[in-house]
Amino acid sequence: MGGLAGCVAPTGDGAAPLLAAMARAAARPRHTVRSSSLLVFGARDVELVEDDAGGALALYGYARSGTTRIDAAELLARWRRQGPALLERLGGELSIAVVTDEGVWIARDRIGARPMYLATLPGGARAFATSMRLLVAAGARRDVDVDAIVRSLVLGYVPAPQTALRAVEQLAPGEWRRLAPRPLAR
Repeated sequence: MGGLAGCVAPTGDGAAPLLAAMARAAARPRHTVRSSSLLVFGARDVELVEDDAGGALALYGYARSGTTRIDAAELLARWRRQGPALLERLGGELSIAVVTDEGVWIARDRIGARPMYLATLPGGARAFATSMRLLVAAGARRDVDVDAIVRSLVLGYVPAPQTALRAVEQLAPGEWRRLAPRPLAR
């Protein structure tokens, strides 16, 4: 199984050690993008691309427009033209992270088939990943959210934004967030 991870640190050099910690915890880390602090791992369902303008997109899963499958390079090109409005037109099972000169964006598909977790780490960095294990490796606290555990037993799942860990939240199905330079959410 594959996935993606990344981070946004208050200082430019603060992201590198966090990304390195996540890479060590990942199963078969495959690729990092030096300019954007993105990482993909595993052998299946992951892509990572950069464009000539210095943007990058990491895709976990697959995206469709109608019945046509869209690769990560085409997704990044469309993101440049449409921004987050692109997500309303996409089908498929996916989590994505996009880095442009306007900021870092993370998103989860409308069905919620692929996860996307987010944590604020000591020192103010924001880390995101499709696996909570990588966020713990980057420094997220391990305090258990008992209410979330009870909800998972009663409902069969933990409703967003809660997770089993208090310091980690999950994006709801169809949700996107802008992490930098200023946090925005929808």
